[in-house]
This record gives sequence, structure tokens and C-alpha cells, in this order.
Amino acid sequence: MTGPTITYQVNFKRRAGTRLIPPPTPTGEVVASAQRGNATARTTACLLATAHHVDHLIATGRLRDYSEAAAALGISHTRMAQVTSLLQLAPDIQEDILASRLDITEGRLRPICRLPLWEEQREALSKVHAAD
Repeated sequence: MTGPTITYQVNFKRRAGTRLIPPPTPTGEVVASAQRGNATARTTACLLATAHHVDHLIATGRLRDYSEAAAALGISHTRMAQVTSLLQLAPDIQEDILASRLDITEGRLRPICRLPLWEEQREALSKVHAAD
């Protein structure tokens, strides 16, 4: 699957005495798209971008695991698991979220994230939108 490239600008400046990992800041086309969307879509997009950012930091060895990421972000392990579960979504669903084309909360996406097949996720998502 090919589509538009989404890039994020990340600032790694630390405040004295903190280990806060800032969420990535969308740049370029994503900013324009997010400005057209509503707050719910932007919030969900930021959570997904944060999940990708944390996953990248773990993959590159900057963070040991999700537990360390949760501590660095100042959130609970449970919340970290909820946010990173967004990474289980089908790539096209993630693309729609990041481009703010999908107006849905992270909480409404949780049961969809648990579905193992991407086709099941798409079907469940269409049912959620039909019910709205």
C-alpha cells in the first residue's frame, strides 16, 4: 500500500531533572489536514503519533521498554498499553487517523484494536460509524 508520506518533527530537548519524552509534532501536509479536522480527530492522531514515537524509541534502544516509556511520559502502564494498542490497527485506518479523516475517540477504537484481522477491524469501524 502506498500513500502520502507523513513526517513528524520531534524536539528532544530535556528540561532539567526530567525525562519527559515529548510527543511528535506533525509537520507539512498533516498540519493542514489536522487544522481542518476537529479536536477529537486531532487528539486521536496525536495519541497514535505518540505510540509510533515510543515504539521507535524502543526499537532504536533509546528506551528499554514500554514501562520505561510510561514512566518517562508520566502516565500509568495501563494508559501506555491503551495508547500503544493503536499500533495494532490496520495501516489504512492508521493513515486515516493521522490525516484526521477519521473522527473517533481512542476509547471507541480500543475494542477494534483487539480484533486480530484487519478486515474485521474495518468492518467493526464501519459499524461504529453507522451507529453514530
